[in-house]
Amino acid sequence: MLTSLNQIDIGKPWPAESEIERLRRYEANKNLFEGYHDLVFGDWVRRLYRDEYNTAVFIVTNWAKRLSTLWADLLLGERPRITAGEQKSKEQQQLEKIINDNDFFNVAYEVALDISRYGTGIFKVRYDKRPIIEAVPPSLWFPVVSPDNIKDVQAHVLAWTFEITEKTLLGGQRKRTF
Repeated sequence: MLTSLNQIDIGKPWPAESEIERLRRYEANKNLFEGYHDLVFGDWVRRLYRDEYNTAVFIVTNWAKRLSTLWADLLLGERPRITAGEQKSKEQQQLEKIINDNDFFNVAYEVALDISRYGTGIFKVRYDKRPIIEAVPPSLWFPVVSPDNIKDVQAHVLAWTFEITEKTLLGGQRKRTF
């Protein structure tokens, strides 16, 4: 857990050492969800069963994906009703516009899947001439918590790495990671 923004200052290792295990767990859960069980469990399938010709026999049912989508379907398969006033009121019409403009129920479905897969689901809510609601992959979210109470989030950092190609003085190119 990050307990200070100083842990992610320029020049510090990225991602922060305290976040690596969480990011590895997210990657393993993503692989399970996508059916890449061998990347998570390695050689375990080969050891489960061998027939007389020494070939592995196994069936991958991908329960990780089935259960994650089941919970999201149960939660949002039938759209819940969200109200902010009487049916034709100005407040209700504004709320319905926000829901429709943001495709909110699909965004909420993504977040529900993330909660089931990773244990964390992140909504990013902002205003840029209109309200915007987005799902953010939990692997891009780095909460900064109080050192004496990890439930007291002091800051929410959204961060990721990316590369750009720059021209060098001699006309070549180099890639820089930010």
